[in-house]
Amino acid sequence: MPVNKKLLAQKSDKELLKYVQPESRFTHIAIQYAYEILLSRGHSFTPEELQQIDFLLRDKEKREEIYIHANHTQGATLMYICAGLSVVNIIATHSDAFFDGLTFIRVCHIAFLAGLGLLISKGVSQVKYILLVTQLFGILGILPMLVLINSYPALVAVYLIQIVLQIYVIILLFKIPK
Repeated sequence: MPVNKKLLAQKSDKELLKYVQPESRFTHIAIQYAYEILLSRGHSFTPEELQQIDFLLRDKEKREEIYIHANHTQGATLMYICAGLSVVNIIATHSDAFFDGLTFIRVCHIAFLAGLGLLISKGVSQVKYILLVTQLFGILGILPMLVLINSYPALVAVYLIQIVLQIYVIILLFKIPK
């Protein structure tokens, strides 16, 4: 929501001072406007307050620079779905002795997928490259998985669904404008 400097100018000095406090929840532009209005009204700041306001402005501006595109949100949701599908696979094959030794690796895989989902939701743009490289390894795993199709059709189906979802996430992330 854009900040209207004229509306801020109508506020009292006491109200404007709340904008420049360290615990301020206002945007950096609102803080900047409040600071400028206070200066124009002759309010004097101590050197410590000036340093504190400068730090607050830089910190708020840095936080606001991260732009979360709708594709980030959608991609993160799909990664969480992939992690959830892995949980379903663990539950479905937990009683099978063949998969008991792989449970730790599968749990790490779930954590990795959820971690990627978290990074995507935070707008970290480098995740798309990590996902691309790991997806190449995932595609290489299709052939060994197809050997298990007769014994574990649901497992293979979920694996293929995960691959398709992750490819779609990669496409979404690469479509985000710079």
